[in-house]
Amino acid sequence: MGALTIGASVEVTGIDVEAGRVRRVHTDAGTIESEVVVIACGVWSPRIAEMAGASIPLTPAVHQMIDIGPVPMFANATKEVGYPIVRDMDTNMYERQHGNGFEIGSYAHRAILMDPDDVPSIAAAALSPTMLPFTKDDFDPQLEDALELFPEIVGDESVGVKLAINGLLSLTPDGNPIIGETPEVKNLWSVAAIWIKEAPGIAKTVAEWMTDGRPEIDPDRIGITGHSFGSFFSTIAAAGEPRYRGCAVSGTCLEPGGHAIFEEASPTFKRRFMYMSGCTDEAAFDEFRKTLTWEPYAAQIRAPYLCCTGEFDPLSPLDHTERLFDVLTVPKTLVVYQGAGHGIGGVPSGNLGPTFTTLMADWMAARLAGKMPKSERWLVDATGHVHKTDL
Repeated sequence: MGALTIGASVEVTGIDVEAGRVRRVHTDAGTIESEVVVIACGVWSPRIAEMAGASIPLTPAVHQMIDIGPVPMFANATKEVGYPIVRDMDTNMYERQHGNGFEIGSYAHRAILMDPDDVPSIAAAALSPTMLPFTKDDFDPQLEDALELFPEIVGDESVGVKLAINGLLSLTPDGNPIIGETPEVKNLWSVAAIWIKEAPGIAKTVAEWMTDGRPEIDPDRIGITGHSFGSFFSTIAAAGEPRYRGCAVSGTCLEPGGHAIFEEASPTFKRRFMYMSGCTDEAAFDEFRKTLTWEPYAAQIRAPYLCCTGEFDPLSPLDHTERLFDVLTVPKTLVVYQGAGHGIGGVPSGNLGPTFTTLMADWMAARLAGKMPKSERWLVDATGHVHKTDL
């Protein structure tokens, strides 16, 4: 159509803002006059936004992955991906076939965070700017976990390591994308921290939003969901947004002040949050985290509320979720998976009972259709059976 020009290997060097609006972009190949700029630059997004005096709260974080092979079991593989991907929630890892190889990825290692300004240039990077040298000592414990789960593949001495990297991904405070016009600069848009599988849909949504002033979304059918720390942020958001028709959370972080997650769980949690909040004083951060509570807001929630949680969640003990449910005055459903932890996986109740993500989707679909739920507590036992009692 002739409407698009691609400038490969062109570096952005500055963004001009006049009267609070974006006006032009400077590059090492020249200046581009523009009244609208979209920042879709992944881990570099905060650096680009800063050129215009805006902020995109995103931190480049290392995710380790190795690719081993060729694997004899996959010698006759005809597809790039022909086997199911395995998510091991107890070890925060995944494993997947890739051609004749086998990829092992980990989210369990120590927090390895970077400043966007420290991400190497294309010229300085050995592989690519987001593929950093592998730190083997960080990955060794996870390799042992993979060996236990897949001994015939990982334990085969004929299978070598084809690739091992510290890859960079975009880490945000609640794990969600950062989408929308920046509050500091008019017509400067953020479309950051997007996984590739969601990119086409988000691109369409943002284009509609920019063109028509809103995306093609029915304002009477809006819900909010959150997992892990997103459960806290979703709960707070539900208290302040009357348009929500439902709030569904899982893998809870609902302990006011977050003592368990910041003081009793992995020390990387505190380090990551201190980094993202720009706080270098641990004592000051400890005072700040005490303000992270749903207590002043819960009674203001007007949408039906669903929570799927593990019985023994080490990051947020169940009694804090039960206290929240005591305060809620809306139709509410508490689903407790017997014996489960934070990920609600790897235990019989999670494997044999309702898949919590599907349960949440079905529950939300009913809410958006205008159907009201009963207030109930569900216990999913080790046989997968669901025991319901009224709340």
